[in-house]
Amino acid sequence: MAGEPTNKVYMPQGGDQLVVASGGKLTMGAVDYPPASARIPKVLKTALVGVASTSGGGIASVANPEGVDILITRCLLHRTTKSTGAATADIGIAADGTTSNDTLIDGIDINATEGVDDNIKNKGTNGLERRIWGATQFLTMTGSATSAGLVGALYVEYVVP
Repeated sequence: MAGEPTNKVYMPQGGDQLVVASGGKLTMGAVDYPPASARIPKVLKTALVGVASTSGGGIASVANPEGVDILITRCLLHRTTKSTGAATADIGIAADGTTSNDTLIDGIDINATEGVDDNIKNKGTNGLERRIWGATQFLTMTGSATSAGLVGALYVEYVVP
């Protein structure tokens, strides 16, 4: 319409931040990002292979990829092959890579039919829909029993503030 500002979206050279000129907003899916400060979420993919161990971080242990506090907006567990044993898993943010934590997904059945679960619809009792991942912390996934046979991936969507 005549008289409305024209918005331009661009990424400065060498930057990791989209800029919306003329005070507009950037909309991605159902999320609106504020003008001139919009950060597009990043996604970390971690391949998963089941293990016999039930030690903390036995299935997955990943250091914070940014080295600064980041905001987890979603965690997806994609099982392409279920575990052969009757096991559940906890996924969360821990102080180190060998500690179990269930603050993203608590007690998810990894022996269930192949599919996708997340920390919004399938978070369990202790899981949270959003979580701060501290600069020195680890994302861990731990099985309650042997997770042998499990194959899949963990996708963590996050924003660097």
